[in-house]
Amino acid sequence: MEQFGQYGFALALVAFFNVISDFGLNTYQIRQTAIIAKHEATNALIGEAFIARLLIGALSALIILAICLTIDKPISLKIFLGLLSITMIINFLAGSFASTLLGYEKFRLYSLLAMGTQALTTCLGFAALAAGSGLVGIGIAHMVTVLVSATAIGAVVYRNIGKFYMKGSLQSALVILRQAAPLCVTGFLLTVNYRADFIMLSLIKGDTAVGYFNSAYALINGLLLVSTTFSATMLPRMAGYFNTDKIKLASLYSTAFKYMFYLGLAMAVGATMLAGPIFELIYPESYLPGAGALSILIWALAFMFVNSLQSAHLVAQDKNRQLMYLTGIAALINIILNLVLIPPYSFKGAAAATVVSELVAGAGYFIVSRDVLPFKNLIRWSIRLLPALSAMIIAVKLSEDMLVAPRAVLAGVIFLFILAISGGLNPADLRYFSNSVIHRR
Repeated sequence: MEQFGQYGFALALVAFFNVISDFGLNTYQIRQTAIIAKHEATNALIGEAFIARLLIGALSALIILAICLTIDKPISLKIFLGLLSITMIINFLAGSFASTLLGYEKFRLYSLLAMGTQALTTCLGFAALAAGSGLVGIGIAHMVTVLVSATAIGAVVYRNIGKFYMKGSLQSALVILRQAAPLCVTGFLLTVNYRADFIMLSLIKGDTAVGYFNSAYALINGLLLVSTTFSATMLPRMAGYFNTDKIKLASLYSTAFKYMFYLGLAMAVGATMLAGPIFELIYPESYLPGAGALSILIWALAFMFVNSLQSAHLVAQDKNRQLMYLTGIAALINIILNLVLIPPYSFKGAAAATVVSELVAGAGYFIVSRDVLPFKNLIRWSIRLLPALSAMIIAVKLSEDMLVAPRAVLAGVIFLFILAISGGLNPADLRYFSNSVIHRR
């Protein structure tokens, strides 16, 4: 458990610098690529963004190296941090290619590469654990995976988008950094929301508490991938519509919000009721206290599902400063609540702080976009959602003798069935998504 806590601490620390070295360039490059949509200009953007990434990435790596030399942690953890910093730089530079694919809406190619990367990471990670190499072996596995992934995605862009040249001026790189700066600050503040609790838990309660919290957060991260991936696919299309057809943008955003709202709340209710059985299925018995964190954190996930979409919508409209200010308020609240709640409630207090901060952020994003999505729509969707959620709760209660996986599937099927009957699921929406999202340029 202690080593698992050290692993969570290292990932949280590197995540902060990953956001700094990213400097908002991934999001910036996706949006600009979607608007430009010309191979010649895109190729120039790749080279200029690559130089900007190199400047910031090198600075971040030096800072992490300094931290490794000064923190009072085991040598294995310091080596792991060093390997993660190298991995971070490689991955960040490769992001110049990944952003181009996403900007051109080459999602199938990107998904295949992402799945291959994840599979390779998992296989090498298990191999490192089987060999008994611990954190150092896992760090090497991460680095090797990113090297392979970066090479593959560069080759895919070269073949499918066109030749690119790694050249550009320092002046053009600085211009890009200045334009992307609000997105960088937003990304950093989001990382505070997602990762500050790990570091504060480690400092206040120790690595064991972080281990319990991380066991719940690992499950949340897996589910959050659905939301972040979906929002990433929405960003280039919403940016294109903002430039050409704002009516289509409003319709696409409203429809996407509704279904992310449905899915997030359904997951939150279901996981709250099944937190204990889920932990018993996945983790050893010693991890079971983490189920308490999961039953709280899952409600943060419900807000994250719509918040990631709302963030993408604000970026598409070039409302980066509003996004930055609102995210800053939420991050500040998160830090204050962590300081207040962690001492008496440990990892459960950290989980509660995350929920509140996500609620505050989501409310702020919603208010900024109220002209596109009125509050009355949210009320109407909530009313349609209540019968489906009630039926799902009853199904979970009545199936207590079943294994957790069949219980979850049964509850999900009943939820979708009742939602369709109540008018929450609309076939017209599916046709709209097929025409506007799946059938891409």
